[in-house]
Amino acid sequence: EALWARLERDPAFFDVRIARDGGFSEIPQLFTKMRWVNSTVSVAFIAMNIWAILNFSIPVLVNDTMFVDVNDSNTPDHPNTTPTPDFLILCRCNTFISELLGSTSIIRPAKVMAIAELFLLTLLAGKLGINCVKGYINKKPHQRWYAVSTIFSEDLNRIMTLSALKALNYVAPSVLVPKLMSFLLPEVRCKELSWCLVKRIFCAIVGYDAFLLKLWEVASSMVKEKETGNHLKILLIGLAFLNQMLGIVQVSLHVRSRVFEFIFGGEDGVVSSTELAIWKTWEAMLAQRIFEDLPLHHAIPVLFTFSDADFQRLALNEAQTGIKARMSEWSLALAVARDPKDPDPEDPEQPDRE
Repeated sequence: EALWARLERDPAFFDVRIARDGGFSEIPQLFTKMRWVNSTVSVAFIAMNIWAILNFSIPVLVNDTMFVDVNDSNTPDHPNTTPTPDFLILCRCNTFISELLGSTSIIRPAKVMAIAELFLLTLLAGKLGINCVKGYINKKPHQRWYAVSTIFSEDLNRIMTLSALKALNYVAPSVLVPKLMSFLLPEVRCKELSWCLVKRIFCAIVGYDAFLLKLWEVASSMVKEKETGNHLKILLIGLAFLNQMLGIVQVSLHVRSRVFEFIFGGEDGVVSSTELAIWKTWEAMLAQRIFEDLPLHHAIPVLFTFSDADFQRLALNEAQTGIKARMSEWSLALAVARDPKDPDPEDPEQPDRE
């Protein structure tokens, strides 16, 4: 009640200040032993996701044909071939186009998804390799440390949850709504809005079909492994699928991006090209300072597991004269002003005085 009355007269709620040095002075305090645990778990999930993609894609590329007859889509043409589900939206569209062309063949969805996932994995692995080379041989500090920062903040995290299900990321409400609002405010941009809606509808169809096909493939694989009694592989298949599902929207990256926009975007919340350059420069300099201020076996796990909580710790400083400091003074004043004969409400041994 007393706090309400004081803050009603003086609504000074926020007692934080932005660290002008980017918080680099607090970098040595970031390392804890839990960083090793978190890094180890992350590396394990990266390896498991790569295994899951290869375990699905390579047999499909080797055993499955590119085209399948519409009438035989549910009949395997090879002992190791999984039947093609004909309830997918893209399958229906493909069948309709084939009928218009007088053909009875459709493209096998599993083959397309296998090619797409292997292509994306190769693309990300190549990008990771290029950034590793830049970080090792590039003499320009801004390019070198930006490459190092990108390795840990983007490349490895994307490989960890890579799958065709990622198409659903673009239609998730937490991603879709802010994107649409950016085309509506401060003024309506019809052309960009229309193109955005077309792309999002396509991503929704592809993501929906990818989810159904993944579920179909995972269930079929588990049934086959159950017949052989390979329970460990069943567990790995289930965990890999769950990891890909949970990684459709990587909450940690999304939250960190929103926090960065809050700090670097300014009052309007829109990150301009200049503010984006400051943002990326800060990330590059952060990577440089982490490797300079910490030993290598500490710097790698710190940068690999750097989160929005770490950014908040670096970017914000508590003011010494803010609301928390005043609350301490009020508590002390109340303690001094209290009648020593009054019972302590937190002491159960003192009897109530009427």
